[in-house]
Amino acid sequence: MFKVVVFITACLIGAHGQAEFDPKKKDYCKITCQKNVHPGCNCTRVGNRLELGLKQHAEFRQIILDLHNRARNLVASGNETRGELTSASNMMALSYSLELEYFARCYMRNRFNGDRYMGNCIVMENGLKAGQNVIGAKGNQSTINWVTNMFKEWMAEVTLINKTHIDSFFEPSPNEKDFRDFTQIMWATVNEIGCARLYTPDTNKLKYVKPYVSALICNYGITILKDKNLAPNTPGQPVFKRGPPCSDCPEKLKCNQKYPSLCGEIAAIPTSPPYDLDISEGVTIKKFKSLTLLVVTISLSFLL
Repeated sequence: MFKVVVFITACLIGAHGQAEFDPKKKDYCKITCQKNVHPGCNCTRVGNRLELGLKQHAEFRQIILDLHNRARNLVASGNETRGELTSASNMMALSYSLELEYFARCYMRNRFNGDRYMGNCIVMENGLKAGQNVIGAKGNQSTINWVTNMFKEWMAEVTLINKTHIDSFFEPSPNEKDFRDFTQIMWATVNEIGCARLYTPDTNKLKYVKPYVSALICNYGITILKDKNLAPNTPGQPVFKRGPPCSDCPEKLKCNQKYPSLCGEIAAIPTSPPYDLDISEGVTIKKFKSLTLLVVTISLSFLL
């Protein structure tokens, strides 16, 4: 009888659309990095920052994943003709992460200033640090096509890359053009990504360092390695290993069927709506759902 009740309750939870990722299970405010605060600590919307495309979450996640995996597969195969690149032997296929999406949304809502989060404290639940790319433009850019165009700008940095960058990453000098977006995208051991979009009508009021009225931010994470010092864009580490595609996969993973030059499988894209970050409304809804489930469960236990 108890098993039946538990099963029915689980089905009801699924029907209510419970998120696959629950940030309330982790106290991100306890994570600090040399006094820098974790971006997931405070997600309260500040100023005139507005999230873009929350209702388009399924399409947005899909295009983000497709753009990245296609580009990584192209480079890993050795068929990217721009820049001085070779094929990659250990480049992972990417899956979409609600955790990394949550970090991106929190940072954009609360602390975003038109640039990367400089606190170097985007720490995942597994203790590994994630990398980050940021890009933006003027005006309200709410279409998916704009996301594609911004990704192309990141990829255009390939013309700045040579084998020296690939074999041992280093930060660009003040006089160099920035190539870190490209190396972030191509960091071989990254296997998860989560992104968000933001609209800020008045960037001057919030003292943005770059006038990104519309912004796209992506976080890049690693879940296949245990070394906490090997975050994306770590100086002295290779962006990827040069060699035949998919010939030196981490953890002896197999080649991906859809993207044969990449290693590992791609998890199903999460279908859950973005986590409700508007606290007052979100708490009320969650309490109502929890109470409803409790009442139904208790009633069923008596009936059965």
